[in-house]
Amino acid sequence: MRNFAYITPAQAVLPLTVYYDHSCVLCRSEIENIKARDDHGQLIMVDCSPASFDASAIPVDQATLMNCIHAMDAQGRWLKATDVFIVCYRAAGMGTIASTFALTKPIMERIYPLIVRNRYVISKLGIHKMFNALTHRHLQKKARAAMAASQGCKDGVCDVDNKLV
Repeated sequence: MRNFAYITPAQAVLPLTVYYDHSCVLCRSEIENIKARDDHGQLIMVDCSPASFDASAIPVDQATLMNCIHAMDAQGRWLKATDVFIVCYRAAGMGTIASTFALTKPIMERIYPLIVRNRYVISKLGIHKMFNALTHRHLQKKARAAMAASQGCKDGVCDVDNKLV
């Protein structure tokens, strides 16, 4: 791994390329929840878990990526750990969660390594189901809003392909 300095969330320029562990159910669920809310396509999620993952074009090796979430901004600068989540939540329109992460960053920076080291055990506890439920609820709400905004919907009755739904 080449030496370089990490930037702060305030310095990040979107879009953001996020390197995460897709093999971890907890990690995958949280990333899918964030991505579901990324209405402007500002987050590019990259699974760095496969043995075939090639990190030769970036300054961070696969082992480092697997032990701490990393992201590269549009200018090729890097963020890690809690800072990645702050930028991701902001980009996904979840400002309250981003602000909470930012305000509690000293605590989160201490907790995060514990979560990373135990993420597979935490996944077995089913905590990821909370993210799955939030994602499902958000996508349903988004679908209802899109349907209601379409010209085929009036008074809660939608005509899709000339069939009432």
